[in-house]
Amino acid sequence: MSKAFNLNDLKKAVNANELHEYGELEEVVKAIKKDPCMCSREITSWDEAFSALTELKKFDCIFVSDNAKYVFALSCLEGKTRNHFIALTDDLYDDKEKAEKWYKALSKKVHPDQNPDNQELAQKAFSKLQELYSRISKCFTEDKED
Repeated sequence: MSKAFNLNDLKKAVNANELHEYGELEEVVKAIKKDPCMCSREITSWDEAFSALTELKKFDCIFVSDNAKYVFALSCLEGKTRNHFIALTDDLYDDKEKAEKWYKALSKKVHPDQNPDNQELAQKAFSKLQELYSRISKCFTEDKED
C-alpha cells in the first residue's frame, strides 16, 4: 500500500530501499519527473531514482526556490554547465513530446510573472529558454521538410 507523498518527501530518503515505502517505482518516478531537471531523464530502477533525488538535493540549500534555481541557470550560466543544470540533453532534439514537456515545465518556473521579486532576471531567463526551445523545435520542422 502506498502513501501520499511529494518530491520533498522523496528527498528525505537516505537510500534506494527507503523509496520503496512510497509505493511503486512508476509513482515515485512520476513525482521525480515533476522537476524540470528530471522531466526528460530516463529512470528505470530504484537506484536511478535515488541517484536523481541525490542530484536534486545538491541544489536545495543554495537557492530560495526552484524558480530561483532555474532563473539563475538560464540567465547566468552558459554552455555545458547551463545545459546540465536545466537538463538540456541530446534526446530533447530527438523527441518532440519530451522537448515540449521540458519547455513547458521550465517556462512555468522562469516566467517573469512567477518571479515577482526578480522580474528583470526572470525575463532574461525566459528569453533564453525561448531561444533554446526555438533551436530544438527547428529540428522537428526540418525533419518534416525532408
